[in-house]
Amino acid sequence: MKYPTALRRNVEAWPLRRFLSPQTNHSLLRGRHTPALTGGVRAPSRFKPSLRVGLITDVHFADKAPNGLNFYRESRGKFREAIDFFNRQKTDLVVELGDFIDGKGGKDREVEHLRTINGEFQKAQCDTVHVLGNHCLESLTKEEFLDETSGIQPPYSFDRAGFHFIVLDGNFDKEGESYAEGNFRFFDSAIPPSQTSWLEVDLARTNLPSFVFVHQRLDVTKINPFGVRNAAEIRRVLERSGKVISVFQGHSHLNSCRRINGVNYATMRAMVKGGGARNSGYAVAEIYPDSAVVVQGFRKQRTYHLAASRSFL
Repeated sequence: MKYPTALRRNVEAWPLRRFLSPQTNHSLLRGRHTPALTGGVRAPSRFKPSLRVGLITDVHFADKAPNGLNFYRESRGKFREAIDFFNRQKTDLVVELGDFIDGKGGKDREVEHLRTINGEFQKAQCDTVHVLGNHCLESLTKEEFLDETSGIQPPYSFDRAGFHFIVLDGNFDKEGESYAEGNFRFFDSAIPPSQTSWLEVDLARTNLPSFVFVHQRLDVTKINPFGVRNAAEIRRVLERSGKVISVFQGHSHLNSCRRINGVNYATMRAMVKGGGARNSGYAVAEIYPDSAVVVQGFRKQRTYHLAASRSFL
């Protein structure tokens, strides 16, 4: 099982990697382009990237027939393509943003599904990060899922190459009860007070430009079924810190990129959505020394240019 080295040793041990060359022919894979967001320090940067992060969300792997737009069985091949691509591009980190499995086949079956798709994840030639999604907990507990994957209970944070990364868990209901074995409704999601307090303390302790990974969306109102109910409260914590460049999230299966009070919210497209490799989606986020970010999308994932609200140089 792989998890960030910095979390274990609190050192920055990864070398800089070669970024995606403009001469490399990826025209068949690249997603649609989203113009740079306005305000602050604009991307692309004049620097070479300090860190390159592979991003995948909503794999929903299961050995079962398609249902509507969700092609569960095909996710394994799509996921393998993404990992192979990340390895060729020498990414420094790969993050799956939740709903790694579809989760509705019962405990034994879902452990089998999880071991199958996580076996593909272990082929990544860099450290990997799991974010808990609601579908991961349809048949399993958080402990059962994490025992098979990272072994790290969120929330937690780690530093790498001069940046701070935070992994949050939105899999609680409005009463603060943790999701487990399908005891929830997917639209009833919240980040409990204990985690909110932890987030405030964690951001206060770092002086580094910061990024957040979470499954449920933080950029929508409490009546939106794909967001956490207390998203506005969490956004205020991020904004007050003055350190958060972007949130990377999934859950709604759609491309979306918003900027709210200086913080970017990049929603990634679901890998499970649509049949065939052409309907996959994944990205490489290039993070620059001045904290500008280019999220280069492939297949159906759009490209986002994320501006930092200020320079950290």
